[in-house]
Amino acid sequence: MSSNHNNNTWYKWKYGNIRQLDGTNYEDWKRNVQSALTVVDAFEIVTGEEQQPPVANGTPARAAIDNYRKRRALASHVLKQVCMPNIQVHIRDLVDPKEIWDTLLRRLNYSALQTGRATILTRFLNTRPIIGEKVRDYIVRLQTYQTQLLGTNEAITDGLLVNRIYDTVPEEFQNLVTILLEQPNLTIETIIA
Repeated sequence: MSSNHNNNTWYKWKYGNIRQLDGTNYEDWKRNVQSALTVVDAFEIVTGEEQQPPVANGTPARAAIDNYRKRRALASHVLKQVCMPNIQVHIRDLVDPKEIWDTLLRRLNYSALQTGRATILTRFLNTRPIIGEKVRDYIVRLQTYQTQLLGTNEAITDGLLVNRIYDTVPEEFQNLVTILLEQPNLTIETIIA
């Protein structure tokens, strides 16, 4: 089941909400999906660390195989449901959760490629507040790009993030930002609060 929440599409299920993969949020999506699949004891199936138990006679062996197959099916289902339709086209015919995971990694882990990192940095530098958007939501959007480039040569420093916020917030917030920038030990969390 999915619905709109703050202009993003979310997959809602009994264990919480996951923002669907849209092609721009791979790193955050990956962490959230890993957590969700760990909760249902299926992430090791997705990574290939857990394989189907060997076929054997007896009720415990059949129960273990049934349990594995249910968790494998759940993993495949979740991986497909937490993707927007533009992403689902790449995985719609896949059944194996490891193959789905690896396909998404190859296609969407932009931070692993130089051209992808350049694209993320360009998006960061071109991002502007949307009319009517809360400043906090705008900052979170910028932080998403920062998170995607964390640990790379193109990493976005907190200083660059603060400058980007200052340079692009609507005029009615400029005085507030100027006051905040004069604060000692300014952090992004201070700005958001």
